[in-house]
Amino acid sequence: MATIKNDVLTFTNECSCQLHGPIGAALQKSVRNRLMNVNYRNMAVPFFEHSETDNGWRGEFWGKVVRSAILSWRTLPETALLTAIRGAIDDILAAQEPNGAISSYPVTLRLNGWDLWGRKYVLLGLVRYYFTIEQDPRVKLCCSRMLDQLMSTVNRDKRGILWTGCHEGLASSSILGAVIGVWKMTGESKYLDYAKWIVECGCSSKHDIFLAAQQLVPPAEIGNAKAYEMMSCFKGVSEMLAELPPRYGDVLLAFYRMVRDQEIMITGTAGATNCGEYWYQGKRRQTWPDAGKLGETCVTVTWIQFCGRMLALTADSTVADEMERCAYNALLGAMTPDGVHWTHRNPTPLSAPASKIAADDQMLRNFGTPFDGHDCCRAQGPEGLAQIAIYAVMRHPEGIVVNFYEALDAQLTTASGNPVKIHITGDYPYDEKVSVQITPQHTEVFVLRLRIPGWWTGQSQIVINGEPQAAIAGTYWELRRQWSGTCQIDIRIDLAPRFVSAPDDDRLSAVCCGPIVMAQDSRLMGLDRAVPAGEKPEICQLPGFHRVIRFSDGSMMCDYESAGNLFVPDNKIRVWVETSSRQNEVNPQNTERMVLC
Repeated sequence: MATIKNDVLTFTNECSCQLHGPIGAALQKSVRNRLMNVNYRNMAVPFFEHSETDNGWRGEFWGKVVRSAILSWRTLPETALLTAIRGAIDDILAAQEPNGAISSYPVTLRLNGWDLWGRKYVLLGLVRYYFTIEQDPRVKLCCSRMLDQLMSTVNRDKRGILWTGCHEGLASSSILGAVIGVWKMTGESKYLDYAKWIVECGCSSKHDIFLAAQQLVPPAEIGNAKAYEMMSCFKGVSEMLAELPPRYGDVLLAFYRMVRDQEIMITGTAGATNCGEYWYQGKRRQTWPDAGKLGETCVTVTWIQFCGRMLALTADSTVADEMERCAYNALLGAMTPDGVHWTHRNPTPLSAPASKIAADDQMLRNFGTPFDGHDCCRAQGPEGLAQIAIYAVMRHPEGIVVNFYEALDAQLTTASGNPVKIHITGDYPYDEKVSVQITPQHTEVFVLRLRIPGWWTGQSQIVINGEPQAAIAGTYWELRRQWSGTCQIDIRIDLAPRFVSAPDDDRLSAVCCGPIVMAQDSRLMGLDRAVPAGEKPEICQLPGFHRVIRFSDGSMMCDYESAGNLFVPDNKIRVWVETSSRQNEVNPQNTERMVLC
């Protein structure tokens, strides 16, 4: 079984990675068509005017968008984007009050509603700027003053954090990760002590969510089940794990496994009921027509973030499988083709024709006052894209790890400080051939680890110098050697369509090609009709789709990213489909259940 090993996989600012495949293309569109065109100054206005009098959450947008922009800049260093980020930092620093607070709420309403939530995202944006772009002393001082002011008003002797904000304390308690960031920025123990106090409070007025996870209480019954606020609390614990009792490692593993096994849907995301925002036994209920709306994009992105932390802590390749499935389906499928808009929730239900709809102005919809078209998921989506670039190639104590096979160029250093270039070519995940080139600056003995997906079959193979290598699904393949010059490793990854049975309805199946989930689309023949099972459909090319498969009866399915990408009500898709035969549709050696091992 996998165990917590405390950041056995790492990345640093010296590591760089540019993606050239589907996620890389989405990142470029997101940066040029969305992030470089945001009115950053207007997002700071609520912090000057303290205009949040309607229990709104305008205060989150500055931090969410700036945080996404900073991480996107890290992999796509556009000068205009950096200029916008620096201007946004100057704006928010100027909004700090004499007592240190930065709040979008008037003084009489502070600590209520989404006040601490907005402050959290301000801190997260500032902390990321400090560690990623520039260690500006103004930013460090601002964060210290801001947190000092909060600590003077919310503490064990005055108002407890569980009695502030929304969702029974979960929203306010999710500031935990930002507090840890300030501690790492300043090294001051008082901030670590404050973070420990938040953990001791248990993050929910219902019960201690960490103890509940340790006792294997299902996520849908922990706290009030608000998914991404809860994951943010667990992610905060993952960032201070070395400072907590050992049991918290078991807590993280238990929570991760329960979410994976009980909540994650075929597309890699989670969340159901109200706008797709709550744990609701989503894995089992994803085919139900009455499960509510499914798959909030904020849940998608936070799941990728949390998986990234679990990958770093466990070095378990199946965690990267979960990230990949989520990224290529739920994440890319939520973005409009131009990168400007995002869905708030995934098409609902997945088992009947439904459409993708771009999120509208959240503030106008909820409070009647427009706010530049912002929606929490539109702000959060770009963050998910940039996260994949961060975790694509990582360092471990003995060498280098390759987690994702999208075409890329990366450079990082081994533990000894030797720079190594990684060059991956191919059209993965839509073509089976992948080439990985490793070029160290200096000759050195180290270990290369390549992720072997959990759906790897005997038709897949790794070849070095013409010699096939044995590899086991759901693990890392390892090669220890003296590296000198450029070494090329060729990989063939079987992307043949495979059928996956629905978890709670034996009439339904999904079709996957490697990590890609396929879907019926109203533009293709066969929407809402049974798919012939037990046969090998042909791959065909059609304009406007990345991958299309055609069955013998002429019905077709396309990749989830392309499905419904007109983002209009009439462009409907269906993921879980009926099959005309159930014979030979599932290979018992190749199931979709990813397990930590």
